[in-house]
Amino acid sequence: QILMLSGIGPKEQLKQNGIEVLKDLPGVGENLQDHPAAVVSFECPTNQRGISVTSKIRIPGTTLPHPAPVLEWLLQKTGPLCSTGCDH
Repeated sequence: QILMLSGIGPKEQLKQNGIEVLKDLPGVGENLQDHPAAVVSFECPTNQRGISVTSKIRIPGTTLPHPAPVLEWLLQKTGPLCSTGCDH
């Protein structure tokens, strides 16, 4: 939608909606699909907590970011910060 409101998309559809055509690009706004997801939460025993990606990027016992994963990502583009973020 943002592209089309900016004038990028199928020429005829943009013109029908009074949008100035900057780039005729058929296919914009087509074949959109939802990506359903489900969150499943459960409580772990205390001795097994802290095994998520989120826990690996924080200083243990705090919510402060740990510098090691940040440096690993900055220097090597690897590590837990390469996660999709689908971790709670």
